[in-house]
Amino acid sequence: QAIFAQGEAPQAPLGDPSAGAGALGERRCGRAAMSAREEQVQKARELQADIERMTSRAEEVDAEVKTFAAEQAAVESELAQVQRQWGQIKADKASKQERLNALAREQDMKEAECLASVQGSATTARVRQR
Repeated sequence: QAIFAQGEAPQAPLGDPSAGAGALGERRCGRAAMSAREEQVQKARELQADIERMTSRAEEVDAEVKTFAAEQAAVESELAQVQRQWGQIKADKASKQERLNALAREQDMKEAECLASVQGSATTARVRQR
């Protein structure tokens, strides 16, 4: 008895008279079984190709996710830096506004002193003229 591949059945040779009419039917079934096997092999190959495509796409998506995560980290770092700068600008603005207000008050006082001095000089000059 010969060893056959999995799924194959032993068949009588074509010229074997002991095979009778049933052997021809078995041979036809063998072809149908082979055709079904070839179909299964083809489907398995297609499934394998699909798996490989999906695996490749998953790897691409993973790479994109890593890229986006790195970009997000960079943007968040930049945002934190800009927020620190904004806080410093606000603090500088407040102190500069305070300094501006102090200078404006000082200017008003000096202008008032100047005006009083000029008015005093004019009064003194009128008194001298009389």
